[in-house]
Amino acid sequence: MTLRPQPKRRPLRDPKYLSWIRTMSCRATASHDHVEAHHVPQRGQGAVGRKCSDRRAVPLTAEMHREYHAIGRDAFEQRYGVSFEREIIELNRIYDALISQPKVSKPRKVRQITPHIQSVLIRCSCGKPHTIPTSKLVPQKNEYRYWCQTLKGYVLAKFRRSA
Repeated sequence: MTLRPQPKRRPLRDPKYLSWIRTMSCRATASHDHVEAHHVPQRGQGAVGRKCSDRRAVPLTAEMHREYHAIGRDAFEQRYGVSFEREIIELNRIYDALISQPKVSKPRKVRQITPHIQSVLIRCSCGKPHTIPTSKLVPQKNEYRYWCQTLKGYVLAKFRRSA
């Protein structure tokens, strides 16, 4: 019986995930300045010169990233009260939910709600009020949807008809 060498398992590469990670705040300091994607190997899986899967990356500022490598994983987690395993699970859950949403087609032009209203003020689910031109509202049954730049997605807006 001859043994064949098994091909090396290559780690999963996901550039879109890494780009998304870099838009997040640092998990240690909550800062948005110079955020990098830090790859966290599973315990016992780290090998010199080998990166783990991109889906095991967490956002850290450049300064925190250097500190992590200087003091080690256990000391870093204890110092900043971070559990990288929990963070990885949570980040993957959020990302999977974002990418599994159906792609929304380009919004079509909507007729004016009422001809004299040019825009509406909407309190968005992102927590910010938005002034939306009525030409940017997309009808959907008894509701309208609009693009929220903060959430980077469409949000439903419900309007009551005044008598």
